[in-house]
Amino acid sequence: MLSKESQKTLIGFEPISARIITAKFKTTHKRISLNIIQCYAPTNGTEDIKEEFYCMLEETTRKRSSKDITISMDDLDAKVGSDNTGYEQVMGRYGLGEINENGELFANHCANHNLVIGNIFPNKKCHLATWVSPDMNTENQIDHVCISKKFRRSLQDVRVKRGADASSDHHLIVAIVKLKLKKHKNNTPTGNNDVRNSARKDKRACVDKLTAEAEEATRANNIKALYDNIKLLTGKYQK
Repeated sequence: MLSKESQKTLIGFEPISARIITAKFKTTHKRISLNIIQCYAPTNGTEDIKEEFYCMLEETTRKRSSKDITISMDDLDAKVGSDNTGYEQVMGRYGLGEINENGELFANHCANHNLVIGNIFPNKKCHLATWVSPDMNTENQIDHVCISKKFRRSLQDVRVKRGADASSDHHLIVAIVKLKLKKHKNNTPTGNNDVRNSARKDKRACVDKLTAEAEEATRANNIKALYDNIKLLTGKYQK
């Protein structure tokens, strides 16, 4: 879902697969766009299915321009934990639990594409756990938001918002990002634009013709012709 303001800045979106979708937004910087990647990893199935998903995610992320801002919102069943040894440039030390296999895949993916995981904020545990077991006894942090490394200071906070009626065993994640978006304009020429452009050219040609005639009348000392041309140029001529 998008707010009305965000809808105006949307350049386009693309469903890559049933598990990955991307969207692109215009920012106030004419050379920088905002890319959003939303993905949902398979939790069941064979290793081939998982490998196919991560290959597709790799390819999707790789295609984003390095000069743009990329924000990835990921449900990957990935626990990255609080020990960031070897991943200091990728994540902070404020995650829950210990890193698992999917967490290593995710951390390596972020390292390969210069993304920073949003667990760099020292929030309370209740604002970190993104999933709760049906018996309410187990909580994990398996959903993440990450951002392009060079724009990491734009990410102000990432935390769980409990109590949202989402009909899911996952909690809602809220990321606060400081960005300025700009309304996207369709630059495709329309019929009305063609008419206006043609009218402007005709008007310019007419003014140039009258100006040339006025200069000729001045050289010929033809006062009446000069007077008539001046009237036409100022729009005050009457027959």
